[in-house]
Amino acid sequence: SSGINAEYGELMVIGHSKYSSLDLPWYRVLNWYFLGVANYFFFGESLTSSFRALFMDEDYLNKLANYHRFISYWLYLGGFIAFVLSLQKKKYMVQFTLFGWTHIVLLC
Repeated sequence: SSGINAEYGELMVIGHSKYSSLDLPWYRVLNWYFLGVANYFFFGESLTSSFRALFMDEDYLNKLANYHRFISYWLYLGGFIAFVLSLQKKKYMVQFTLFGWTHIVLLC
């Protein structure tokens, strides 16, 4: 997991280096937020399917397992809303490019 985070950080530095002079608000925070949400979704999916029997014993773990996708959706939606609120006029193209770059890197 730490290797994935380091690689992700390096790719984000490369993607942002061209636009670092633009002073984009919340760029790095949102990148790491989306990485955390993606990790929560993918690791949570594998954990809930592998350890379903263990999650049934504890009430709060059972709720997390049952509502995992719902929670993931709302976490992602919160990040998307934060991205929209951080948009600045005359920087839309750059911000959407970096937003797309972030998602491509997360999918790879």
